Amino acid sequence: MLCQELGHILALDHNRAAPDTCMNDTATLGSATAPNVHDAEQLSAIYNHTDPTGGRPRRGNQAGWVTVDIIPIP
Repeated sequence: MLCQELGHILALDHNRAAPDTCMNDTATLGSATAPNVHDAEQLSAIYNHTDPTGGRPRRGNQAGWVTVDIIPIP
């Protein structure tokens, strides 16, 4: 549940097509405790861009604004 709410804060929507993501609100509670690859791709599409005015990307990340790493929770 916490994973899903954090996903919403980061602008992810429910992903009912994938049973392996915490963003699926129709899955059995606790069956998925982490975002999946599609969720990471969505976050990269939303946040992985550079400043169109030619400014430097934030936090020194030369590839874009945010680096998305998915770490499964045991």
